[in-house]
Amino acid sequence: QSYGLSYFAALGYMIFGEYGIFYFNPIITILFLIIAERVSTKLFNKHVGLLTLLLLSTNHLILKTGINFQTENTAGLFFILGVFFLIKFFKDNKDRFILFSSIFFVFSVFVRTAGILVFPLELVLLPIVFIFSHKIINSDKNKDFKKNIFKISNSKKIFYFIIPWILFLIFWFSFNDSFFGDPLTNYRMQNQDYNERLHRDSNFSSFFNIELKHFEIFKDFSRYLLPYQINAVYQNLDNKFENILGNSWISLFTFLIFAFSIMVILYL
Repeated sequence: QSYGLSYFAALGYMIFGEYGIFYFNPIITILFLIIAERVSTKLFNKHVGLLTLLLLSTNHLILKTGINFQTENTAGLFFILGVFFLIKFFKDNKDRFILFSSIFFVFSVFVRTAGILVFPLELVLLPIVFIFSHKIINSDKNKDFKKNIFKISNSKKIFYFIIPWILFLIFWFSFNDSFFGDPLTNYRMQNQDYNERLHRDSNFSSFFNIELKHFEIFKDFSRYLLPYQINAVYQNLDNKFENILGNSWISLFTFLIFAFSIMVILYL
């Protein structure tokens, strides 16, 4: 369900006609590369920014989706902006950054609904901010965690974090209920008559039905988060040693890089 992309395409068509649709994704892809480089440079340094630009601009998946009318790069653009403001919130502890972060994350989900997984990520990270920003662990004045967690300043952060998601969910459920008669339906369930495979694990309750196979799928797709050149080398290996290291063992590097990045962010 890519409601957002349809609205953006309609807006482009209203303003520029057919060219608005044809050039929409190439323009978004260029913006995606520029903003990714700028965010990396601002958060780290110009060398990291250059490396980010090189890795993304040579990734054939980004270029492939960039010339087609697909959701990936548009959702990625909003996601990067959301991550940027989330990191800024971690570093500067300014309330407006968590609001901007949630807004961009919501736009990302609006374009590509699978991005709803960002919501629990924010939900987990927010208490970490409370702990580190108020130094609850080491401060003599702030030993009562429950008292501090409900301070007005923290309540304001929670409000800024949650309100964009509430507005999105209200729209999402209202849209489905209005057009399909079921607020919990989705694109796959509506199209099951045309393709039975689309109905697989597609109902809303599947969000809460966690099985081992889901972790295997998550691990398999995580390797695509690595620089494409690394994954391409892995794919072309005659012997991947999967009988010893397990299927898609290269994905472990993704988790290690992610964990290291979180440590760096918290340290900075």
